[in-house]
Amino acid sequence: MKLLLLLHYLVYRRSSNRDLIDADLNRWVEQHNIKKNAFIKAMSTYPAFRSLFYYRTPNSPFIRILRLLYPGEKTLRIFAKEIGPGLYIQHGQNTTIGGYIGSGCWINQNCSMAYTKHGLPTIGDDVFIFLGSNIVGPVKIGDRVKVGAGTTVVKDIPSDCTVVSSENRIIPHRNR
Repeated sequence: MKLLLLLHYLVYRRSSNRDLIDADLNRWVEQHNIKKNAFIKAMSTYPAFRSLFYYRTPNSPFIRILRLLYPGEKTLRIFAKEIGPGLYIQHGQNTTIGGYIGSGCWINQNCSMAYTKHGLPTIGDDVFIFLGSNIVGPVKIGDRVKVGAGTTVVKDIPSDCTVVSSENRIIPHRNR
């Protein structure tokens, strides 16, 4: 196990996406109050972090072998066109992340950001997507939006609001 973690650490140190991985790692450190050996702790403890790490590293035969030997979250699928820095995936079970994801986003389990034949969703910066939410098709989610648990989003949502229920009732924030 230690050899596998060492190999991952070497990949991390040499990665061209190290800045993005560092931003993700800092978000995990912040959420879990990791004090030391942050990369090793995140890789050994959080399968969703491993999945995001594999997404950030170039696909090569060596990385594919590492994935087989030390897999990420088995039901977390990440096929996004682009993901900004600082993504945090809480749990990640049964989650599909597609489209364009902004920086500093938080995604819970059982969520789906999926394409239709018309296009992919675009998620703004600092968006919280809570348990069981679905964002489908070429919709645009603004910055600092909270998508409530169990919500299905099929139309654009402006910045600085919360969207809840399958009816997409929009609740503006009072201080904005």
